[in-house]
Amino acid sequence: MIVFLRKKGDSLGPYLRNWAPELAPRIRAFNYDEWREWREPPPGTYVFADTEIFDERQRAAAIELRRRLESADSPTRVLNDPSLVPGRYELLRMLHELGINTHRAYRLSEAHRARFPVFLRRERRHSGSLTRVLRSRRELMRALVWAYRRGVPMHDLLVVEYCDTADADGNYHKYGAFFVDGRVLPRGLVFRREWMVKASRRPVPERQHLEMHREYVETNPHESWIRMVFSNARIDYGRVDYSLQNGRPRVWEINTNPTPFEEAAVLPVLQPQARLFAEAFQDALEAMDLASAKE
Repeated sequence: MIVFLRKKGDSLGPYLRNWAPELAPRIRAFNYDEWREWREPPPGTYVFADTEIFDERQRAAAIELRRRLESADSPTRVLNDPSLVPGRYELLRMLHELGINTHRAYRLSEAHRARFPVFLRRERRHSGSLTRVLRSRRELMRALVWAYRRGVPMHDLLVVEYCDTADADGNYHKYGAFFVDGRVLPRGLVFRREWMVKASRRPVPERQHLEMHREYVETNPHESWIRMVFSNARIDYGRVDYSLQNGRPRVWEINTNPTPFEEAAVLPVLQPQARLFAEAFQDALEAMDLASAKE
């Protein structure tokens, strides 16, 4: 059995319903507050999700749960050890120190060191940028006042340096790849004219973009680089979102509770690559099941 522990949400539900219903009996998902009801954790592989958006109290509770799993009489294994997985701020700082990213993230107390242009985002949300690109300290101060007046917690704000990854035609590309217990699975490639690329509101891709999407999913061109990123981040399960700047990958974030498929139907032109990913994802989940590993 595989047990996904998360703060909220049902990230695997659409995938299990529409792509791998035979896998559903082997997967369970619980919110973190439900674990206190367990007298004895059931045997299985436990995936700690949402670890990158924990606050200190949530991380401490997750570490206590990990300790319970380690001392349980039933056989268990843990992926995404909450004592090791960095938060978003720590991850972005680490990636810059390693030379993987050129851009850095700052908390407000150190934002005076940021190199403009920048943007604001929440540290513990997956909602992307809160602002347009801010090109001066005056614009940053106005954005902070705007965020404060709308009730955004100041302690949860990050100032992130803007990294321009537009291609020669002015398009922005966002790559997304899953890492599942050692396996790298390219999910897809999204194109936008806007700099903040989100997978929602997806238009029908142009012909050259379809070919790029197909080649990405089928050839897994950044596999070794992705493996290195997850190794340094000490994350066993998640999805990395990244873009290319002058041919070099730059990481935006790693989501440890990613959604493989939304409820909405996959565009027909993207079906072959979607099925390729869905089958590889099922194989990876089955391999990560503790019961399968012992067979």
